[in-house]
Formats: sequence, C-alpha cells, structure tokens
Amino acid sequence: MLNAQMISREELFNPVKILSVKISPSGHHFCEVRCDQKGTMNLFLEDGKALTHFTDPEIKRFYWSNDSTKIVFLKDVGGTRNFHIWIVDINTKELKNCTEERELVLGNIYGVSSTQSRAVVGIAGENPLYHDVYSLDLNTGSLEKIYTNSRFARIWLDDNLDIALKAEVHKNGAMTLVHANDEVLLNLSPDDSFHTTPVAIHGSCCTFLDTRTSDTTSLKTLDLKTGEEQILAHDPKSDIGGLIFEGNRLVAYSTCYTKTTWHAFDPKVKSDLDFLSQRISTEFELLSQSADHNIWIVRSTSPLNGVRIFRFKRSDQTLTLLSQSPKIEGLVDMKPLVIPSRDGLNLVCYLTLPKHQKGPVPLILFPHGGPFQARDSFGFNAYHQWLASRGYAVLSVNFRLSSGFGKSFVTAGNGEWGGKAQDDLIDAANWCIKEKIADPEKIALFGGSYGGYAALAGLAFTPDYFACCVAACAPSNLKTVMQKVPLYWESSASPLSDEGVFFTKGAFVTSMGGDPDHEEESKHLELRSPLNHIDNIKRPFLLIHGDNDPIVAKSESDQIFEAMKQKGLPPTYLSFPDEGHGVRKFHNLMIELATCEKFFAETLGGTYEPPSEEDLKHSQFKLVK
Repeated sequence: MLNAQMISREELFNPVKILSVKISPSGHHFCEVRCDQKGTMNLFLEDGKALTHFTDPEIKRFYWSNDSTKIVFLKDVGGTRNFHIWIVDINTKELKNCTEERELVLGNIYGVSSTQSRAVVGIAGENPLYHDVYSLDLNTGSLEKIYTNSRFARIWLDDNLDIALKAEVHKNGAMTLVHANDEVLLNLSPDDSFHTTPVAIHGSCCTFLDTRTSDTTSLKTLDLKTGEEQILAHDPKSDIGGLIFEGNRLVAYSTCYTKTTWHAFDPKVKSDLDFLSQRISTEFELLSQSADHNIWIVRSTSPLNGVRIFRFKRSDQTLTLLSQSPKIEGLVDMKPLVIPSRDGLNLVCYLTLPKHQKGPVPLILFPHGGPFQARDSFGFNAYHQWLASRGYAVLSVNFRLSSGFGKSFVTAGNGEWGGKAQDDLIDAANWCIKEKIADPEKIALFGGSYGGYAALAGLAFTPDYFACCVAACAPSNLKTVMQKVPLYWESSASPLSDEGVFFTKGAFVTSMGGDPDHEEESKHLELRSPLNHIDNIKRPFLLIHGDNDPIVAKSESDQIFEAMKQKGLPPTYLSFPDEGHGVRKFHNLMIELATCEKFFAETLGGTYEPPSEEDLKHSQFKLVK
C-alpha cells in the first residue's frame, strides 16, 4: 500500500505517453512516437494504429515524406547509438530497413525534400568518424551516394537538399566552416565553435547563432555569397532558444533565463504566440507544422499539468488537445531560483518541495548530464515529482559548464570538474540549508553521466558533506573515460528533437582541464578523478550502468566498484545487460527507480514502494551488494 502522499512510479513514468507528434505536410495525418503497452517506442497513426512493432528502444528522429504517405526515421540497435535508417508506408504498413546490410551505420537524416519523394542522409563511411552523404529514394528505399566524405564532421543542406556548408573539427575543438566547394567561410575558436552554428540555409541566406562578438548567442543572418551579416536578435542574459520558420522566413524565436519568453518578428505570429502563452503557458515548443503553416503541433510542459501536445489551428486560433500526461493527483509546483555562487556567478536553479513540507527535510541535488550543451529548465520533471512524493526536496542547479547562459558561464567551468563546478552544487545546497529547507545531515546527490560524476565527486572530495549518492553511467576516472571518447559525436537536443547537440573530444579536453595523452595535463585528470580518492569515501553509494554504454563505458563503474570492494566498502551496483547510456526500457526503468528509492529510504529516511512482480519478471537487471 502506498503512502497517501506517494505517487506511483508507473503513473509518473507512464509507458504509453506520446513523446512526439508530427503532422503530415497535407495536414490530414499525424504520426505519433509513443511507448506501446510494453513500454517500447513505436510509431502510431492518429487513429492509434501501430506502424511499427519494435521490441527495443529507441527511435531518434522521424520525418514525413512530401506526399504524406511515408515516414523515414532513425532507429537504435541495442542502446549502442548505431542508428539505422528505416522507411514505413502508412497505407501498406510496409517497413524497410534501408541500411540492413551495413554493420556500422551511425545514421543521420539531413533533410527531406518538400517537392520530391526523397531524403538526404548520412551513413558512416570508410572512416566511421565521417558520414558519406546519400540520396534516399523514399519509394524504393534505395540509396545513391552523392558525396564521399573523408574530412567533415558536420554537413548542412540548402532548400534544394544540396550540400551548402561543411565543418571540419580540429583536435583542440576549433572548427572551420567551408562552402560546398571547400572554400573557407569562417574559422571558429574552440570557445566559439561550441555555440556558433548554422541553423537554416535558404538560397544564399544562412540563419545562424553566433558568439564571436558576444557572450550569449546572437541570432544573425549571413549572406554566403557576399559575407554580409545582420544581427536579428540578442539577449544579454541567455542564449537564443527555439526558432520558428515559415518556409524560408524566420518569424519567431525564444529565450530562456529562468523561464521561456517568445519573441515574434511578424504581428500575426505574435498574436498566435500570445494566445498560446496565455492558454497553455510560455513553456512550449513547436514540433511540426503543415505545409501551409496553418496548423502547428506544439508540446507544452508544466509542473502541475505535465506534458501536453496540442493541435493549434492558426486561422481561427482553435486549440485541440491531442495528448496529455495522465491526470495525477498530488503533483507539486516547481520554483525557479537564482542562487549566487561563492565567487559571484548567478546559478539558475529549480526547486521542488514535498507537499505539506514542515521544517527542513532531506535534500537531493539532481545535477544534469552533459555537462555542456545541456541545462535544466522549468516544467514537468518526473524525477522531481517522484522524489518529492517520497518526502525529499529536490534541487536542479545550472552549475558553471551548463549551456544557455553564455559562453563565459561555460568556460568558467573549464578545468573545474570536481572543483568550482562542484562548489556550485554545494553553494546551492547551503542556500537551502540557510533557508531552513534542507536538513544539513541529509544532503544527497543523484545524477547520470556528468551528473553521475558529480555524485561520485561529492563523496570523494567533500566526504563529510553528503550523506549518500546515486551515480548512473558515471565517469569515475577522467583519464580512462577520455581515452574512449570519440573525436566527436552528435545526439538529439531532446527526445525526438530535429535539433542536434554536437560534442567534440577537444571540448571535453578543454572542459575537464587536461589531455590524457599529455603527461602534465593528465595529472590534473587524475587529481579530479573520484577513483583516485576512494580512501576519502565513507558514505554509501549506488552505481547504475548499462552494459552497452557507448559513451561512458561500463568499466567506469566496474573499476570503482572493485576498488571499493577491496577497501571492504563495496557500493550497491545495479547493471542492465540490455541497456546503453541511460535506462530506456520501461521495466528496467521501474527497477532502477525502485532500487534508488529503497537506497534513499535506507540512507535518508524517505518512503519506499517495492518493485512490482511484473517489473521483476521482465527486467534482466543484475544487482550486487
């Protein structure tokens, strides 16, 4: 029996939620990506009929064909991020893996034609670091190579799906943008290449984000023929966020410091954005629009209303709810905060408190992954709600290294993994203690990827401050994790987002403060590696890792587990043989959360809901204590 204040994990992390919706160019159909009854991502039409029946995650991106009859999408294999390129016909339900014969695909979809039944895609070439470019016939699934790539990490297309720009990434993280003919357009420093990027190319007009002459990103246009630039927008407190185009015309953009603000260049679009802001809040994004731009599909997020997806008909400003999170009793609001660090930086934070809180309670710091090209934002956060319903205050801190607040905020964290970036978390926790929100004897860390590193660093570098930590897919040794980092990789900015987040090894070298191949610099990595400070660790911790993790190898958890075992203080270790970087399968996720919940209950004193027999039956987890 659940405590009356507790919300079940199944409700909060419901497996049948719709993750994304895209309207067909004709405006007559919707394609939904949502989890089926077994918790696996699949494609569905608006009538609920399944187009795919995959048994393992995950779908990365999906696009309609120009004639609204087919959908092309990327599908992962076993959590390895080896994305294959698939096509499904919505009428015949014929499903085709266009890259089935290729062992290593690492696929990408660069663009889909608005006039022809074709797409342009990227597939790992002879050197898997670089994508060769292919034209994909969406009727037959046949691939025709149109560019052999031996040098460029990124490629941008114009309206005609011709290659317009390419980017060469240098070892130090600097980047050179070149035209299709390899003539140099821009040379970007490591700091500027981090945030300066083209976002759309229409003819010779390139819309791009730029930090070469500003701290936060400026929204600009660049004439690729003349080199003439024009600034369209700039916010000194935060980077430019979402962009809305109507064909080749940029009509709106957003910014976000603590909450999102929308800005329009067109009066009609301003009226539409104001209407949506008043009806569903400003925290929304445009997922897709019909070819005539009259119908928008928007996704909103709110702490009390969850995630909702709407069909918005602009001509008469009618709003139709397509999907919403299950109505959950007991949700609590999220409070945006700006907390000063000890050296004067403003840290944008988000706090969620348990219902009917009286006096100080245990606090769980929940640092995000990345760490750069990522940030925490206002909205529905299932992890916040879950932990708050168990009796904990939850705080997400945009520590230095987080993106969204300008390049100087990111670079202030260079070399400060386990240092000033860690101090930011403690400064935010101390604020909560001072405000009588948090019990100083019960402060914990819970995070994945970089957040997992921060969790381990908390116990290793400040052993008396934290009561415990949970570290998922966490680097334990900055030197060994760096030795396995690829030259670069790209992932979605958010689930099923068309926007990519681009990482380079050079950026990690700069961020961590050392190159493992340079003797002097590697000493800094060793100094900031929790594995090398296990003698300091005296509080309990839980490790979580997927066996197939291609980004932070499972050996990172294995090695700190073995070291602590030899010390006679082995942590609890939960692993999943069928997962990669993060837990995606629903029953595995429920086991992960139940294990975390029990661990926190034992160390911090919150409430606990045991795992269900169904989850125990269908998960292949391994738990070692």
